[in-house]
Amino acid sequence: MYQLEAPDSTHLEAAQGWLDLGNHLEANEELERIEAKNRAHPNVLQVRWRKHLNGGFMSYDAQDAMPHLPIPIGTPICTLR
Repeated sequence: MYQLEAPDSTHLEAAQGWLDLGNHLEANEELERIEAKNRAHPNVLQVRWRKHLNGGFMSYDAQDAMPHLPIPIGTPICTLR
């Protein structure tokens, strides 16, 4: 697997930071700034999945569809449903 390079790696880190702060809209803006060819990178997909899960857009059943992506440690239970 290849490593993301700047500026995409910077956008990914920023998206993770926004999610940690609970700001899903800003996280999405950072993810949208990632170059299209890198949006399928596993790290980008995991952060995007976390954004949807924590933002209430997906239910806990979403893990059944993506069992290889673990629910991040510290994910509030109330956001999983």
